[in-house]
Amino acid sequence: MTQKIISKSLKETKKIAFRLASQIKKGDIILLYGDLGSGKTTFCKYICEFFNIFDVNSPTFTLLNIYENNNTKIFHFDLYRIKDEKELYDIDYEDYFYNDGITIVEWADRLNQLLPEKGIKIFLKYIDKNSREIIIN
Repeated sequence: MTQKIISKSLKETKKIAFRLASQIKKGDIILLYGDLGSGKTTFCKYICEFFNIFDVNSPTFTLLNIYENNNTKIFHFDLYRIKDEKELYDIDYEDYFYNDGITIVEWADRLNQLLPEKGIKIFLKYIDKNSREIIIN
């Protein structure tokens, strides 16, 4: 079921991310869509925070960051700078997408043919400095 939410603050966005994170289970893939500045990395940070992981950075220059605490492993991809799907094959992306961790992908539209059949799609749209439209599908 598709949910469309307007967040008017970071606090509201955090609540939305926490609500979603409470339903995430190991093996889930979270696909984040949106333009630059739409809040993809912030949304990812909030999901990680729910799992008591706080040192989260956008892996724009490394493609992948791995975070873990005692019982949760999160694979955080940022595909902004990816040139083609071959780069994902080069790092054996399937090992991260299809395992017992949680995978979060920023710029999921760049997966093209590699887009997983099952995934939680989150579309973020900048409205103004404090507000975002968030569609969870």
